[in-house]
Amino acid sequence: MTSKSKFSSLSVLLLFGMFTGAFSQTVPGAPTNVVATGGTNGVITVSWTAPTSNGGSPITSYTIVPRYDYTNGDSIIVFSSSPPFSNDYTVPVKDESYTFTITATNAVGMGAASAPSAAIFVPNVPGSPTGVTVAPGYESSGYNDSVVLTWTAPTSNGGDSITSYTATASPSGATCISDSGTPSITPGCTVTGLTNGKMYTFTVTATNKLGTSTASAASSSVLIKQTIPSAPLGVFGSSENHAVLVTWSTGPDIGPYPITYFTATSNPGGDTCIGVPYSVSCVVVGLTNGTSYTFTVTETNSIETSPASAPSTAVVPYTVPAAPTSVTAIGGTSGQITVSWVAPDSNGGSVIRGYNVSTVGDSGTSCTTTGALSCVVTGLTNTSAYTFTVVALNAAGSGAASAASAAVTGIRSFSLQSMGLQVDGSRVMFRLPELSGNAQVSIIDLFGRNMWSQTLGAGTQEVTWDGKVQGKTASSGLYILRLFVSGTGQGMKLAAQSKILISL
Repeated sequence: MTSKSKFSSLSVLLLFGMFTGAFSQTVPGAPTNVVATGGTNGVITVSWTAPTSNGGSPITSYTIVPRYDYTNGDSIIVFSSSPPFSNDYTVPVKDESYTFTITATNAVGMGAASAPSAAIFVPNVPGSPTGVTVAPGYESSGYNDSVVLTWTAPTSNGGDSITSYTATASPSGATCISDSGTPSITPGCTVTGLTNGKMYTFTVTATNKLGTSTASAASSSVLIKQTIPSAPLGVFGSSENHAVLVTWSTGPDIGPYPITYFTATSNPGGDTCIGVPYSVSCVVVGLTNGTSYTFTVTETNSIETSPASAPSTAVVPYTVPAAPTSVTAIGGTSGQITVSWVAPDSNGGSVIRGYNVSTVGDSGTSCTTTGALSCVVTGLTNTSAYTFTVVALNAAGSGAASAASAAVTGIRSFSLQSMGLQVDGSRVMFRLPELSGNAQVSIIDLFGRNMWSQTLGAGTQEVTWDGKVQGKTASSGLYILRLFVSGTGQGMKLAAQSKILISL
């Protein structure tokens, strides 16, 4: 072969080699190990591994294709030629599941798509609750500065559990929070701090760990009513035996619900009584006589019990005193008898104000005291026998009568002149009236020395003194003649005396 022929053959071979090398380049293989992570904040991180073949030409970019809601989303081109390969993807729609495929591109073109990543769910804040209203069983309106609300859970929790609900009043902005994510068929929460007599609407939001939903539609307008009755007024206690009658006036604002009962409570002790509707009194029993108590009253309707009233003034339960004892009567002259006694063992829980003394069988003769333990009964008949009873009085009234005293007769008083007193020289004479008891007559000088005495039995008797003193005739001068008599239950009492002149 000539040298020219050899040159031509080599040129052909070189050109063939060049063309066959150019024609052997192709698109890259499919990326592998596509993984999607994150998503809770709306951003998914997608990572992958480069294809095992770049098709004979360097890879210049990768294309990430998201898929959600059965549709491919907008793709993202990532210009990267060296690992690690990853990129963040901000999701356009939350509360959705996403998958991702990756393609690689070189100078020849875009290669085949990778196998899709495992699905990743991107949660969202919850949807809005619905059906906000006053809780069933709590009437059709609010009450007592507050309202109890219920609602229906949102149709979507955003893919994450609802942790709480917040109800908000308008106007005022007062809120309550239900820390349970359970849809509230039962009352959800109670909004407080509202104003009775005003109208309010309410909205509710739901919250999960991603955030808070938009507010629900507003509830219907709610009128806040007063249902706790106001406290009763004018509480007063009246003493009884081991008890107190408590009276009051109904509070000025009972609200829209009728009062069902009243409760009166003692302090100390906590003893109570119940007053029926429209009643304004009841009796607290079981109290201790002599102990000071105050009382408060509440009123209750079908919803609530009022605050307690202001306490009553102190009151002491009591009863009438016990009977006095040891009643004693002592007769005197001029139709008078002195009666004395011992105070009763119990004053009934109230200070004894006085005593009444009554003559048994004679309602017209009596005496009273304001605390003394004796008094004098007047207007009696000296010759008659009497017995007496005594009663004690306190704020509750008159107690039981004592046992009757022993019978006693008053002492008669006499005029010696009416008994025919005669003095003849040293001889003294007079005639006693008929007596029911014994009598004693004596003559004393002006110094009180006894000159003569004689005890006389019952009945009319002539009395004569012969003027002898120890067998000797008395000296002329003034003397005193005394007459002592006794009645039933009595010792000797002076009944009469008179000066006499002895003239010899």
